[in-house]
Amino acid sequence: MLSNIWDVIVVVGGLAGSVISNRLHQNNSALNILVIEAGPDVSNNTITPRQRPGWRTIINSCGWIRGSSSDFDEWVRLVNDAWWGYGGQLPYFRKMGHTFNATTDPLQHSFSGHALRLRQLSRTRLPAPLDDQGREGRRRGGLQRRRERGNPPGLGELNENRRDGLRQLASSAYPLSGVAVLPNTLVASVFLSKINDALTATGVQLSNGTKLYAPHEVLLAAGAYRTP
Repeated sequence: MLSNIWDVIVVVGGLAGSVISNRLHQNNSALNILVIEAGPDVSNNTITPRQRPGWRTIINSCGWIRGSSSDFDEWVRLVNDAWWGYGGQLPYFRKMGHTFNATTDPLQHSFSGHALRLRQLSRTRLPAPLDDQGREGRRRGGLQRRRERGNPPGLGELNENRRDGLRQLASSAYPLSGVAVLPNTLVASVFLSKINDALTATGVQLSNGTKLYAPHEVLLAAGAYRTP
């Protein structure tokens, strides 16, 4: 029988939800974590990629680009907490990846990554026929070389989330073992409670009317397409 009380509820097991749930469980395996997922149980091998947790890591181009530092720093302004800025998140960016390019800035990327080596970044070794001409044309057009310091626009090689030549899926890079997953489920609403004069998410109501509570934390990681 499904418990109504959890330490943490994560709404959707996509890439963000998988990373959050995996990291929380690694940090404290005693936490009772529930992931609510719109797709079916991943043990069913007949389901389509779009129904799997983290399905965007199954069908995308494997490109791995960080967000703009200005966007992260806007969060600092909104929440008045420097931890949310690009500099505050940089240690986690570095922890997430293992780069194989010796010319990469070591202050921006790690050459060892997380101890579990869950996700590795590498530059493609398959040059396209017009690579050199394309780079020269973009250079003449005024595009500056991208320096990978939180300023994505520009000219540069694309990092890819591959390991030993294979695509790294969210479900394998950040497995949900030790975390409860509620599949085929949609969330109808989020409960907000006033705690220390601030509205805080403390639970959710499912589309079937079931109410679930997580006084510790409710994390919303749902996207725009086929998510809870």
